[in-house]
Amino acid sequence: MNHSFAPGIDPLLCNKCKRPTLDHSDEAICECCPNVGPCEVYMTMLMCPSCLDKQKELQAKSESEAETRVLSQRENIDARIKEIGTIDSAVQVKSDIFNAETVAIVEIKKLVDSDDSISAEDKNFKLASLLTDRINGFKRAITELNLEVIDKVNAQRAIQVYLNEMSNKLRVEEREKLKLQDINYQPAPQKVSKPRTPKVPKFDKAELLKWAQFANVPPSIIQMICVSKGVSPEIAANQLKG
Repeated sequence: MNHSFAPGIDPLLCNKCKRPTLDHSDEAICECCPNVGPCEVYMTMLMCPSCLDKQKELQAKSESEAETRVLSQRENIDARIKEIGTIDSAVQVKSDIFNAETVAIVEIKKLVDSDDSISAEDKNFKLASLLTDRINGFKRAITELNLEVIDKVNAQRAIQVYLNEMSNKLRVEEREKLKLQDINYQPAPQKVSKPRTPKVPKFDKAELLKWAQFANVPPSIIQMICVSKGVSPEIAANQLKG
């Protein structure tokens, strides 16, 4: 024992550890094995030096394995989120963004919820941060595509102007063959419009809430799936549960 017996109110028990005099002597009996001799209290049990070393070794190993599991889980989640980012970076503007082949928001939420390294009160903020990054990625993709369209329109205009200048050097039948009849033709400037946000059909809020609670997801997720797949809230919820 790492301290001497100090009697308390009960003279038979130590005031410090509430154990009898015998446990503080060289006649102490290990509670993990039959050994008799000096012992120490470890995790509420009286242990001889041999058992104490084994217990500390097992605890250290257990802590190390737990840390390895957490790191492995963290690496798997980080890898999946990185993969999601890679998929998003390849997304192009389509008529209906809901049909873009990206990873569902529900999967990202599940990844965040399963990450034990994120505290419960920080999970919503983490999810919001990841989704914000995805939105910004889409905005960058749309901007780049718009610039690309403008470049191609300008290139088309330059070629058309040059062809117009050449047309008076061609014979009539040559111009007709190339459809260059209008010598003064100038291509009308094309406006690059911003992608329209798809109109989201209205759903009964009570119905959305009911099936969102059934699938344990926010109602907005149920509505998004209904719009993208053209299904009812019930079918959307069952797909998530499945």
